[in-house]
Amino acid sequence: MAMKWLGLLAFMFLVACGGGAPDLQETAAPAQPRPTEVAATDDPAPSNSLTSGDAQTEPTASSAQPNLPLPAGGGWVTFALPDGEGAHLYRLALAPDAVPEDITALLDRAAPGQYSEWLNISPDGSWYILSTDRFDPDCDGWPCLVITQDFATYEVVKPEGAVVHAGYSAIANDGNLIVYTAGEGTHEQDLWAIRRENGAWQAAQELTSSSPFSYHQPPGLAADSTSVVFGCGDDPYTSSALCEAAPDGSRFTVRFRATDNGRDAFLFHPRYAPDGAIVFEGEWHGEQLWRLPAGSQTPTLLSGQSNDNSPCVLPNGLIVSLWLQRPGNDAGYHEIKLMAADGSQYTMLWTGQDVFDIGTGCGGG
Repeated sequence: MAMKWLGLLAFMFLVACGGGAPDLQETAAPAQPRPTEVAATDDPAPSNSLTSGDAQTEPTASSAQPNLPLPAGGGWVTFALPDGEGAHLYRLALAPDAVPEDITALLDRAAPGQYSEWLNISPDGSWYILSTDRFDPDCDGWPCLVITQDFATYEVVKPEGAVVHAGYSAIANDGNLIVYTAGEGTHEQDLWAIRRENGAWQAAQELTSSSPFSYHQPPGLAADSTSVVFGCGDDPYTSSALCEAAPDGSRFTVRFRATDNGRDAFLFHPRYAPDGAIVFEGEWHGEQLWRLPAGSQTPTLLSGQSNDNSPCVLPNGLIVSLWLQRPGNDAGYHEIKLMAADGSQYTMLWTGQDVFDIGTGCGGG
């Protein structure tokens, strides 16, 4: 079973060895292969160790078909590749024959810098948030939160005049709410929210002070900004439950525990679907994508495809994820896949590169 922290260790090894981001134009496969160019998966049925009477019956082999058309409304996916001392940032349009846009190159033109960490997008695609060492002396050597709408003008987020050093973060559609992970709270790692009022960023508010867990993982923000979902647990690298909180600090709940589905398992990267369901990576049978309907404690397996990671959900319900078992992907790269909301169809958006599994963002359309 692949572990998220192994990816981080591999990235640290690349940093030590001075590895750089590969040239996408020269080494990557076409951004949008035609559906007929992708063979249907023949993944075997995942092993099942749940006992009789558990919530989830034994999953069958994937029946997902590689014939999903691109959405007419478009949209964007944000991702990163390992790059020397940081991550090389990209965004990819959901359009035929799209090629990833080099966001790090745009940052280099705007301001000098050496190190960026990640890039995310608001649910409707209006705003981007990233962590980089540019644009402010207090970010030099220690990346901080920066937001933009067009990658031409940038704002360093400074609540009460101080920059924010944070983990993978989420930004609301109006650009006035940011939710992020950081220390210095009640627990080892907490969730925080900051709001912009009358043009000024206000003091950060802790959202997880009442949590029974020690660690709270990167957030997924609902499109209406009324709720945030995230992994939670007592290990810095894994989660055993899904938690929710109100961005104003008025509510914290343990939404779902892995043991609710029969036995303990690692849970990662929960994100909201348009109907309020939560799509997440669960590892009861290896790395697979699951859907937890609103108001339910019984998750359903989406497609049965194995080694499927870090989902995000577009406003139209389509799911973007990092898939390692595309037929022909003998190297086991994290490749970008687009899947129907019910898991019945998929298509590959970007292949031939090993995307850095630090957080997948998608929005717009």
